[in-house]
Amino acid sequence: MKSSLIIENVLSDGKINKSSGFIEVNRGGEPEVVWRDVMQAIKELKNDEYHEGASLTFEQLINRLLAFDEYSTSVEEGEDWVDFDITIQYEENSITMIALNRDKVECFRKTYVTSDNNEGNCIDDFIRRGVEPLLNNIIQLKDSIKSRKDERASAVEYHRTGCYEKDFGQISLIRQLAEKLVNNSNTHLERISEFYTRLY
Repeated sequence: MKSSLIIENVLSDGKINKSSGFIEVNRGGEPEVVWRDVMQAIKELKNDEYHEGASLTFEQLINRLLAFDEYSTSVEEGEDWVDFDITIQYEENSITMIALNRDKVECFRKTYVTSDNNEGNCIDDFIRRGVEPLLNNIIQLKDSIKSRKDERASAVEYHRTGCYEKDFGQISLIRQLAEKLVNNSNTHLERISEFYTRLY
């Protein structure tokens, strides 16, 4: 499998300041594998003694990914060799990865909170890392589905349209994100129940 990868630097006003250009991902270009590589890159940067305590930058993320053997710069933008079109949106406090398959249907979406802001206690951290990114992704998917209302209204055989494929794919992603939210909540409830039970 091969994927194309674009990393975008999203500013606080929502504008994209710059992009890494096109990166080709060879061997294992599936979105789950690329996401794992992104998490590995972040972990390596956080453990790097030269960057200890510093926030992750847009340039550092690009350079760390390009250090992996499977990643290389490419000028073949838009070519048919791509199995997945992947975009990584780098923002001040988070990184979101979105992947489209060959049919341009969104098939993957995940967000990682990069900020180490330790305000509040474990509940505040859980909301910031375990709830808000998932809810934001669900809201974005919901807005994308709603934006195709006119396509659905005018479709004669809806189930045979590209709109149906996009709707089906994004509703499937909403379900995955909702399941992750339930799992995160269950895990955190167990953790805090066990912790506070030990205190008494």
